Amino acid sequence: MEKKVANTKYDGMSISEKRDLVLAEGVRIKQFVCPLCGLNRVLDRNEKGRIRFDNVDLESGLILQERAGGGRGSGFYMDRSMSLTLPELKGDSDYQDLLEQIKSVCRGILQVLE
Repeated sequence: MEKKVANTKYDGMSISEKRDLVLAEGVRIKQFVCPLCGLNRVLDRNEKGRIRFDNVDLESGLILQERAGGGRGSGFYMDRSMSLTLPELKGDSDYQDLLEQIKSVCRGILQVLE
């Protein structure tokens, strides 16, 4: 069965034409890009995923989380016994490259902000 797509005002436009029209007439939102990881989130305080950088306990928070899923509809559940804190990661040779990247980016962020 072929799915029908509704006609829109964008039909037949090139990507650059669509971009120009959306930039001129579209709904605007601000997004914050995390300087550490590059992921972006909507900067609206009313959104579910409100941005916070002060809600992880750097000593006891599980930074590396192992999760398991059971398939469609089951969700993913964290296995706390297999998850690691930042101090635990620091002592694990498997993650030293990642930790060096984090330290380097954090130094760069501080350099720009100070």
